[in-house]
Amino acid sequence: MGGGFLILRGKVLHDQPELADGFPLKPSPPQLVVRDPVLISGEKVLIDLIGGTSVAEETAGEPQVVNIYAPGRGRFVIALQQFAGAVRGEANWGRLDFKIDGERSRASI
Repeated sequence: MGGGFLILRGKVLHDQPELADGFPLKPSPPQLVVRDPVLISGEKVLIDLIGGTSVAEETAGEPQVVNIYAPGRGRFVIALQQFAGAVRGEANWGRLDFKIDGERSRASI
């Protein structure tokens, strides 16, 4: 295998910018922002939506949700508020841990 040179150009910033590609990096309550979601069940990657971003905001008292569709597994709904049929998850920064059919699962959001 050969090698080569890689030249990177850019800026080093003192603070993280507020927006990236027009989407907020620091959501304000009650706002939910999901960027580049990856959904894993057990050891299997169900979806990897590189470049996907969704912003959900509460409107007219309705809970904010982000829908993610995994072919063959169905629709996954991520919400900040509990709703009927929901599975409780635990968020830790950009990772959401929960169970699907009793199997440990996680979403990186």
